[in-house]
Formats: sequence, C-alpha cells, structure tokens
Amino acid sequence: MWTQCRDEDTRYWLPCFDHPSDKFTSDVVVTVPGSWFALSNGRLLQEKANRDGTRTFHWHQDRPHPAYLLTIAAGEFVRIEGAADRVPVDYYVEAKDAEAAERTFGNTPAMIALFEKLTGMPYPWAKYSQVVVRDFVFGGMENTSATTMTENILLDVKAKRDFDSDDLVSHELAHQWFGDLLTCRDWAHGWLNEGFATYFEMLWDEHHHGIDRYRQGVIENTRLYLDERYRRPIVTNVFHDPIDIFDRHLYEKGSLVLHMLRAELGDDAFFRSIQRYVREHAEQNVITQDLIDAIAAETGRNLEWFFDQWVSRPGHPKLKVTWSWDDATGLASVSVKQTQDTVDGTPVFRFPVTIDFRKGRGKPQSFRVEVTRAEEQFVFPLPWKPDLCRFDPDGAVLKELEWEKSAGSSGCSCGMTTASSAGSGPPGSWGRREARRPSPRWRPQ
Repeated sequence: MWTQCRDEDTRYWLPCFDHPSDKFTSDVVVTVPGSWFALSNGRLLQEKANRDGTRTFHWHQDRPHPAYLLTIAAGEFVRIEGAADRVPVDYYVEAKDAEAAERTFGNTPAMIALFEKLTGMPYPWAKYSQVVVRDFVFGGMENTSATTMTENILLDVKAKRDFDSDDLVSHELAHQWFGDLLTCRDWAHGWLNEGFATYFEMLWDEHHHGIDRYRQGVIENTRLYLDERYRRPIVTNVFHDPIDIFDRHLYEKGSLVLHMLRAELGDDAFFRSIQRYVREHAEQNVITQDLIDAIAAETGRNLEWFFDQWVSRPGHPKLKVTWSWDDATGLASVSVKQTQDTVDGTPVFRFPVTIDFRKGRGKPQSFRVEVTRAEEQFVFPLPWKPDLCRFDPDGAVLKELEWEKSAGSSGCSCGMTTASSAGSGPPGSWGRREARRPSPRWRPQ
C-alpha cells in the first residue's frame, strides 16, 4: 500500500490546504496488519503491537513541509541499513529483493556527503529512507525523508555489470534540498525543484564517473529537450493541471540553464551562489527571483538578462556558423547568425561562447567572445593556418547548430548538438523523475 500526493492529490485522502505554498509539521499514526511495516515522514516516535494482532506506527515530521510530500508506504518489508556517519540511511524492500536493494542503493551515503558539500547545508531531515513498492505509477517520489521508488529500479547481478540506478537515486535525494527544504511557491516555478534535481544527477555523475559523463548528460538532456518539439517559457502559469508543465522544459532545460549559469559564473561563484540561495531560503517557498537575488548578493552580478531569456521566455538559439581563413592577413573569421523564429516571444539571445583553433596535434588557441546580436562577425589573428575550428567546444550553450565550412577548410560543430544529430532521443531514462508527461515507461500498462 502506498500513497502518491503530487501534484495536488493529498486532498483525496487527507483534509488539507493542498498547495506547495503551505508548509506544516505533521504526525502520521497508521495501523497495519501485524506482519507489516509502515513508513512515513520524519522520526518514528512509537511502534506498538496491538491486542488484535495489528501494529501501530507513529511518525513525527518536526520541520515544515508541504502537503504533496506527505507519504505512507506499508507492506511486508525488510529493512536494510545503509552506512552513514550522521544521517540514518535505510532501504525497505520485500525480503526477496534484499540483495538487489544493496546493489541498487549502495551509493546513497556518498551522494548525501557530496550534496551536503555542494549545497553547504547538512542533510536537513531526521532520516533518509527509500522504499520500493509494486506498481508505482512513476519512477520515484521525493517525499520528505522517505522516497518511494518503483520496483523497476532494482538491479540483479547481471544488470549491475552494465548499468546502475544512480541517476534516479541521486535525483530524488537532491529533492530533499531542492523541493523539500526549499519549495517552489507555486508550480509555475517548479523548475526550482525539478531543474535542480536533474542537474544534481549530472553533478553526481561528474563526481563519481568524471567530466566526460557530465558532458554526456548535457548532450542527452539537450536531445530530450529538443525532442519535445514545442516551445514555452520554463516559468509559466498557463496550464490546466500542474502535471501539464512537468515536461522536458521543467526537467532537462532547467538542468541546462544551471549548466549554462555555471559556465557564466565559473565554478567558485556558481557554487557559492547556490549555497547562499539554500542558506537564505531553507524551509521557505521560493520563486526564480530569489535565485537571481542570491547570485547578485554573492557575486555582485545582475543576471536578470540571463534568466529573462532562458527562463522567462521560450526557445533557444538556432545558429548558422561559418568560418574561413585569409592567408594574406593571417586572420580567421567566424560568422554567427541566429535563425530562430522570434514571433512567439523567443528572443535574440545574448551569450558568451568559446571559439578555438587547432593546428595538427598542438594546443588549441582559444578565444572568448560574446554574441549579442542576430548576426555577428568575429576576427582572430593566428600565427598559423588552422586545421580545425571549434565553436563552443565544451557545450556550454544550449543551441541547435548548423555548421558550414568554406572550401578547403575544416570545422567542428562541437557543442551540445548539431542540426544533423539532434534526431530522436530516447523516450525516457533512469534519471527522470516520476511526473513528467512524456515518460510512459513508468506508467501502468
């Protein structure tokens, strides 16, 4: 037996103000058959055996949280204790799945340590439990201190050689800060929950597997976002039900906004800004302006323009880039043209970008420029004729890129995507949470 409350379904089993803007402490007292265990939010205050053979569990959540994060999961579970220094970590599964649970969730304590370091905030709840249930409608749900997971997350010995479930595990864990501790004031700003959790999947990959895995995540999230094939602002209150906007804009594009913000600020200023944002708004409801203000206070930089184009307005740059070399002057020229349709409010984008040139196997010469207009021309003096020109080699800008090469020149359309490779991406992935619309993988058949 399990509950699922998000987006606004708590009202169907509990009288409450069912909106993310309202936070409260909670007590859950639940009576179940004697062989069952019942999990809920917070700390277990009492477990009592009753005369009629049932058992009663009393859970207390002492820090405020919204109604959509309330949970009850009950069944014949076994408890597996995870290694943790300060925070009690455990996993609840059916007895037959005990070994699979250890394989699947074993990195959870290391993820907690990493996210504490990145956010500057100790894990904020009394415990962290993950419970695996049958027939769950989504991939996972980040109920405060007690995440519910699909049974499809469990790995057998053979699967573990080639695959892990870390994306989903890290995503739901990141929500314990972004969504649970800091909660969007209304669903229009839901990317502050989902975009952050999706980005922290990538940060775990970077920490655990290295920078190439992080960059692969950028490529995959770009493809998933582009495959949505419609454009809307990330922040919008235009929807029939909140679930309507839990799409690739909220998750993948939200994560890419944070990726670009990191490139814009640099690692030190980026993580200091995130830590300030978390520190100043713990246990509060947040909107995008709160993040903008935290960045300004920490770095002295006003990035209203950045969030206006990437978050408050739809679309992304569609670029047509050409380059050429002039032997007589020793100059390389790069032309950048933005070709996206702007009739729906999509802007002409402003963005810094790296362009570099390489000759043979030598070290590339890199230049940092800023695109601010629909058409730009950049000229670079070089000591030699380059064999290769790369536009945004690290994929720091969300874009579609059409690369044209002049006769006799070489080019590389390195970056997040190219017009020829955008293609059709996978319909979903392990790292994707429970409630986005285009994820039938986790829906009941």
